[in-house]
Amino acid sequence: MKKLIATLSAVLLITACGGGGGGNSNPVPPVNSGGGNGGGGSTTNNAPVLSSFANIEIDENTSTTIAIAASDEDGDALNYSVTAANPITASASGNNLNIAAGEVESDINVTVTVTADDGKGGTDSQQFTVIVKNVIINTPPSVVLSSEQLELVPQQQEIITATLFDAESDVTDLFAGVSVSDTSVITAGIMGDGSVEVTALSEGAATITYLVRDEGGLSSTAEINVTVLPVPDEPNEAPDFTIANELEGNVLQTYHDKTTVFNVLITDPDSTAHYITLSNFDSIIGTIDYLNYYEINDVNKTITFDFAPMARNIDEMRFVMELGVVDDSENKTTKVYELIVEKTDNAVPIFTLNEKEGAFIVVEQNGTTEVTYTIEDDDVSKVEVTGIQYWYGDEEKFDVQLNADTNSFTVTTENVEVQDTYGFVIQYVDVSLVGNVNVELMVGATFGEDEQDMLELQHRMIKARESIKEYLHIGVFYAQVLENIGAITQQQAIDFIERLDVDDSSNLGYSRFNLYINNIDYNISIGEFKDEGFKGSYITVLNNLFEEAMSMGQERFAILNEMADMSLGVLPEITFEQSVNEYDEVNNYYSRFVGNERYGEYINDEWVFNAEFAFMHAVQERMIENAQRYIDE
Repeated sequence: MKKLIATLSAVLLITACGGGGGGNSNPVPPVNSGGGNGGGGSTTNNAPVLSSFANIEIDENTSTTIAIAASDEDGDALNYSVTAANPITASASGNNLNIAAGEVESDINVTVTVTADDGKGGTDSQQFTVIVKNVIINTPPSVVLSSEQLELVPQQQEIITATLFDAESDVTDLFAGVSVSDTSVITAGIMGDGSVEVTALSEGAATITYLVRDEGGLSSTAEINVTVLPVPDEPNEAPDFTIANELEGNVLQTYHDKTTVFNVLITDPDSTAHYITLSNFDSIIGTIDYLNYYEINDVNKTITFDFAPMARNIDEMRFVMELGVVDDSENKTTKVYELIVEKTDNAVPIFTLNEKEGAFIVVEQNGTTEVTYTIEDDDVSKVEVTGIQYWYGDEEKFDVQLNADTNSFTVTTENVEVQDTYGFVIQYVDVSLVGNVNVELMVGATFGEDEQDMLELQHRMIKARESIKEYLHIGVFYAQVLENIGAITQQQAIDFIERLDVDDSSNLGYSRFNLYINNIDYNISIGEFKDEGFKGSYITVLNNLFEEAMSMGQERFAILNEMADMSLGVLPEITFEQSVNEYDEVNNYYSRFVGNERYGEYINDEWVFNAEFAFMHAVQERMIENAQRYIDE
């Protein structure tokens, strides 16, 4: 076994003692000399005398030589023989005794017998003891780790198994410890079984050094190289949605000669900002000419259809369309719906919740909120609200009381947190129709200075948004002029406006800008802007999207010049102006053309358009009115 080697030097002095003390002497019979006349005599052989040996100590796996001292009165030549048990190997060479010790597990005593022989039958033996010493050789302990390379992300933990070994000591007697090269990246500690617990803190690289030391002070180390990677962006899940009161198989039902509002119920675990798309609207039975208009409201998450009265020989029309919901990461979910338009005297009533923000009605935290609703129907007097039914949430925290006489209900909350939600159903009967209206409540935050800042920013951006669509407003004016002078028909005027009303901005900047404006209300209601970091980031994104949105019209403005050509000089051609300028910082009025010397000039601090562009005064007034209407809503 491996031990700390200690070398034992022994100087052995063997002295001869008369009579071979402690040994055995064997006398021999007399020897006949064979001489003389008429008779003979005999000579007695004297046995050799072997001097005694002192007991000695010898380390395992070493050897030594001892001198043999013996005498013979007769002067006979002597031979020596040796016997010994394991682990001693002994031999005589001349007058030297060679002793070699083998491996032992502990100290052991071995008896060695040396015999001197004179060759004539005389012998003498001596015995002595050789103590073979077990030499302890201390070797360093070792540690083997289950992994030497590790990749983590911040806040991730990992256990590295450590296997300790020491040939001379019990592992429980070993000291173990770890050190870390950069404690800002990771922390590490020894567990009860010797394993290493590693916790990642931040992106970077660090080395863990594992030290194991025995009681003799010998030690060894092992290293773990740890790389902490940046937190990967979690994939943003696509939203899912349904339409309130949709029939089985993605079927919607409405009626002719009325306006119908469909609520879009959006489910999205990681986004709260969405906008709705409608495309590929086509007829299966009937004609699309009966559709007066449709409107998407991204704030209230509704789609409105308005159909004209159907001809007497038509009882039903069917249309197919693709509805989509897009989140703020541009993940889109699209579903194909069939829209059935019927001719009936009893249409399904439409309930509009007046305080709705997106999918939710925002209610006061730990207080009482009154919510009103309106009912649209071919005969509202026949619609009877019969009660409410629990849907989901904590009934101990939300109390809802319905007052059908005033088309309202009150919500009282207790022990709630901002963004707690609750759902219930308004039940109604409309002659033979029995239906439900799903209502979802969410606890909002208190309105403070941060919310006021963002509300003012929203109002300013609504005015900017109208000016981004300035080419569309000019197009409406041009279409009316062309229709009035008989250059185009009413349908052609509509077609021109629809061609202009397209988001051709870079990266759909206008649509995203519009989405962020609309979502300010929702984020105010849940208190998101109380977080200064979120508020600052939101403003930065909104301003960046404003810059991108300015490119709207960069391709479609050419349609205005197409219309100008048809006017035979009545309407001027327009160039594309990229910048939207805030020309009135008090009222926050914006325009691409006010302040642009190509279109007019300031006279007595008041902007005046050149004669050919004088109509733009009316366009500016129209944009201001539209913006104010949105703000008032």
